[in-house]
Amino acid sequence: HRVQKVISILRSLGLVQKESECRVKWTGTTSIFSFLWRTPLKFLSSLEKLKQVENQLDGLLKSCSQQLFGLTDDPENAPLAYVTIQDVARLEDFQDQTLIAIRAPSETKLNIPPPDKKETRMHLMSCNGEIRVLTCDLGSGDPLTSDPKGSSREFTTLERSRVKTYLLHRVRPTISVNNAGSGIKWKTRKPENIGLRCQSTVCEKSAKLQCSSFREVDREWIFRNFWDVLNWDQRIQVVRSLVDVVPVQRRPGAVPGRREFTFHFNLRHGEQRRRVCKVLFLATLGVNEWFVLKWVQGKSKSKGKPDHDTKQECNPTGEKMEMIPTEPSAQML
Repeated sequence: HRVQKVISILRSLGLVQKESECRVKWTGTTSIFSFLWRTPLKFLSSLEKLKQVENQLDGLLKSCSQQLFGLTDDPENAPLAYVTIQDVARLEDFQDQTLIAIRAPSETKLNIPPPDKKETRMHLMSCNGEIRVLTCDLGSGDPLTSDPKGSSREFTTLERSRVKTYLLHRVRPTISVNNAGSGIKWKTRKPENIGLRCQSTVCEKSAKLQCSSFREVDREWIFRNFWDVLNWDQRIQVVRSLVDVVPVQRRPGAVPGRREFTFHFNLRHGEQRRRVCKVLFLATLGVNEWFVLKWVQGKSKSKGKPDHDTKQECNPTGEKMEMIPTEPSAQML
């Protein structure tokens, strides 16, 4: 089959001419012998060199495999495959620093947001197992002359260190009703940054919505006050006070719909409540829409069915709601 392909290519180039089913004739201007080895010895010599190179590569691969086995699987060398605290204490660049050692499963994600003036954050997230984190405060001293074994340097857990930790939010696509009794308790956490404001031209032209009256400074103050000053119960009361449950107004003769109530979202500008769109409201407070609906349901149950399908109670994370479990998790900061 390959010979037929070669013959077809040569025929398309006008180098051969087919005389019969099993015979072709060379018609090129240059003799065909110029493409062949002039002496069999030269061909055999080149072939032998290629075999030597191939054997050399096989030997290098085998040697690398043996070295990796000696570093990782050999019981005698296994303790030497890791860096100890004594090794790190001898490095000058780590003096007066807090060392963080992380032992994590494969596909662990590490994210370091831009540091601010107060702190530097580090996010670890794993879906394949537990993340083990230890810290050590390396004191001052000459790393070349001091004796690391005689010092009090040792790795400690995060609970005993000066590194502040909290669980990151967990994003789950769905939660079924059967998981309701699994014993996992969920709660929101403070978002890292304030959300982006809405870019809709409808809000700018609307006479009812006053989204443009809130500057970024105003939104930042509302966000910080909501999460840094208020406690959990106060946040719920604030959200309830800012969301109005309004009956749906229908035109005379219109077909009645399923919705009886709708929501009007407001933000405080000084002592005034100004109506804004839902996007700006959620982004400024940094809360999830599902939580807002649940909180507002408490005051709207006596008035009737709210403006959203209550079936979302069985799927609270249908919109990738940011949550954290109160149980230990393989996520840390």
